[in-house]
Amino acid sequence: MKRFSLVIVLALSLFLSACNLTDTTNEQTSTTTQTTTQTTTTSSETTTTSTFTTSNTTETSTDAIQTQMSVSSKTELEVALANVNVQVITLLDNISGDITVNRAVELDLGGYTLDGDISFLSDGGGKTKLKPGKIMGDIDVLTPNMSFDNHAEVDGYINIREISSDSYFEYGLFNDIRVYADNSRIVIMSSTNNLGILASNVNIELEFTVETLGVENGYTDITVTNARLITEAILYSDDVLFDSLPYEVSGDIYLIILYQL
Repeated sequence: MKRFSLVIVLALSLFLSACNLTDTTNEQTSTTTQTTTQTTTTSSETTTTSTFTTSNTTETSTDAIQTQMSVSSKTELEVALANVNVQVITLLDNISGDITVNRAVELDLGGYTLDGDISFLSDGGGKTKLKPGKIMGDIDVLTPNMSFDNHAEVDGYINIREISSDSYFEYGLFNDIRVYADNSRIVIMSSTNNLGILASNVNIELEFTVETLGVENGYTDITVTNARLITEAILYSDDVLFDSLPYEVSGDIYLIILYQL
């Protein structure tokens, strides 16, 4: 009888131990599953953040290397001019309104018309190029440390108020130019209607004809190379040096000095 009771007790003990082992295993499995789930979730969040960051980096890099823009409106032109990375701006249509340019840039009119005045105002260096097209207004150039090339046809006046001694080059046809900049070099590379000098120490180099050259009283040290390409010189200064005689000379002339290069 005692042996039978001992067997029963031993069987119950084994059964209870088995139940406890099963519960512990289930709890450990549950904990492991939760940990795995959390790890997976964290990994997904990390991956998402990395992708977003990479996308932003790519967009920033694309903006930084943009050096050319095409524009069809005044607003688009002003946005392009405000982006210092953009070195070449091309018009795709006619644009109306006054424009101010405050840095060195190549502005390609693309044969279109800018209906308004355009002012170039900058103390920075470099070279500005205004490519072929038409300006229905005046051009003001106030760039003491910058050289300038103009290829545009200008309905008004080109006023050269300050320019680098490296020079201003004129390629536009039949424009009217007024020079207010002392210590400047003006190179005429195409036929020009009128060239007015209201400054001192100006070196003028002619490669094409100038219909009228005018020098106002009080301005000195004006030198003209290839003066024979001038149809008429109207002089009110006695300090103008020509390398050859214009076709016609008038004005209050005190002395014309011919020099040889």
